[in-house]
Amino acid sequence: MLERLKRAGIPLFKRVPDPARDVLVRVGSPSWTLGAVAWVVRPDDGRVLLVKPGYRTVWSLPGGLLGRHEDPATGVVREVLEETGLAVVITADPVVVVDRGRRIVDFVFEAAPADGTSLGAVRPGSFEVDDVAWVAPDEVEALTGELGPKANARRTAAELGTSLLVVDRRNGPARSGRAPL
Repeated sequence: MLERLKRAGIPLFKRVPDPARDVLVRVGSPSWTLGAVAWVVRPDDGRVLLVKPGYRTVWSLPGGLLGRHEDPATGVVREVLEETGLAVVITADPVVVVDRGRRIVDFVFEAAPADGTSLGAVRPGSFEVDDVAWVAPDEVEALTGELGPKANARRTAAELGTSLLVVDRRNGPARSGRAPL
């Protein structure tokens, strides 16, 4: 029953403007939201897996909100499988992205398809996902738009020499840095 309500609500939810959507999520969520996403790299050509959520105009990394008391690594493996049908293994410690303006903490993992997984079987596996695609790493930023700081967190963290990024969207476009909380 709850699944049917969620499925019916997605078309309505995607019509709500982004700022109002953020408020609705914040009202219905704890004071800070925890999520996990994966930078999944295809081993043969280095392409990255992206998903096109039905409620966004841009692509994003596969992943989502963590369940209460759920380990981030377990959560991201579950989310990637639910959204794309692809079993993955985590290949590196996460970069933690703290978005102070939206009160979101995301764990950004690097992952690879699990052994024996058919890469051709990747498909939208959730009512939230309209499409999936393997894209060249240099295309990710253009496709992810305002989600770029999270999508490119691993590269940005490597450039800054840190595993913690603080993103502030309260005063205009998102900016990344390693400022203290």
